Amino acid sequence: ISIPDFADTTWVLLQERVVTHHEIPAQPKDGGARVRSLAMGVSYTDALPVEFWLSTMPIDETAVCPPASPFARCMAERRSLCFPIVPDELARRTAQDFDRPDFLRAMAGRSLLLSPLMARGRVLGLLAFNRDPAARAQFCARDAELADTLARLTALCLDSGRLCNLEQSAALPYPNH
Repeated sequence: ISIPDFADTTWVLLQERVVTHHEIPAQPKDGGARVRSLAMGVSYTDALPVEFWLSTMPIDETAVCPPASPFARCMAERRSLCFPIVPDELARRTAQDFDRPDFLRAMAGRSLLLSPLMARGRVLGLLAFNRDPAARAQFCARDAELADTLARLTALCLDSGRLCNLEQSAALPYPNH
């Protein structure tokens, strides 16, 4: 839905325990988070090739978001964070925090919008939207409203799937011992 009209790239990042244990973890005391890349979309109009984007945060890989990172802050503060133009220093720090050098190129000078995936008052993860401001307008407050709506709908779908998996697991008979 978000590609290509809303963003050039979009990531769906879930907290690791949601993926591995179908649990919604309590918020860590330090504000950090461990996330897994569940899905990504890339616009054919983006100046950077799809292969580049796939290398920045490959699908099904896990990353640790330090408490001060925008990704962890978005989840801890339970609100969207908008960076009309990501400063070089923030991009450099994020690349170092995630130990992913390509993040510098993926973020510096681009527009970034992060929205938490919330279900039943708990944070499942986040959506990350990225735009090339050389090719289109920077993200703004109106974009954050749309991103929040997309995040709510995505979280509802993910949480429904999570609950369905839990129900199926509970209904399976235990193996004989």
